[in-house]
Amino acid sequence: PEDRLRYMLDDSGACLLLQQSGLSVSGFSGETLEVSLSSLTSETETGAVSDEADADSLAYIIYTSGSTG
Repeated sequence: PEDRLRYMLDDSGACLLLQQSGLSVSGFSGETLEVSLSSLTSETETGAVSDEADADSLAYIIYTSGSTG
């Protein structure tokens, strides 16, 4: 639900939201960037994914309530 998404964004202190084109979360006060899923998958389809990470690498962050231990 949108209320839960807003809560997670507020609670986490997020200042940037990457979202799929055509979707939106109203009431987010930070910066929002729309991304196309097809543009994100092009490298993985060619097998060109690097196993090295640096400060410029993308990160996948999972928000949990903490109730699962």
